[in-house]
Amino acid sequence: VMDEYGIPRKNLEKGIMPPASGAYDNVFYAGMGAAIRSEVWACLCPGDPALAVSLAREDACVDHVRDGVEASSFLTALESAAFVEQDRERLLEIGFSFIPEDGHLSRVLHDTLRWWEECRDYVEVRRNPRYRNASAVRLNGVRFLPTVNGFTETRMFFNGKLHVTNNVPPEMTAYAR
Repeated sequence: VMDEYGIPRKNLEKGIMPPASGAYDNVFYAGMGAAIRSEVWACLCPGDPALAVSLAREDACVDHVRDGVEASSFLTALESAAFVEQDRERLLEIGFSFIPEDGHLSRVLHDTLRWWEECRDYVEVRRNPRYRNASAVRLNGVRFLPTVNGFTETRMFFNGKLHVTNNVPPEMTAYAR
């Protein structure tokens, strides 16, 4: 299977070792696979973002490069620090300290945070006409409505304010039927 993990695996079988295995002929180099594994490194190194990120980078370079490795580094640092730090701004600062300040991912994250500060209600993502497979994308956009209360989220879902929810508190299952 030639997916996010298949291409690097094929590279390894050809003798192409990390970090080249994550870059060579890999269209998925900036996928989320390494970032998804960030929790592993954060949990193995709670409160030690530097050690967690060093391990995460070793892992990420097997199947990713550039943004793929940087996303893993950012999330790993933030998650590891969250074991000992509660302040949101400080956690973001720690995450940013592990990625290039002038890099693509840093710019995207800073833009997203700025948009969130401007809006504070929701985050909206619109279809990108320059996306390599734009003709196959059927959605014009997605609006994320962050909720912290399962009851509120469930009510929003049943009142048509949310199209999808993964959260129905047990007390509301009768209402959900």
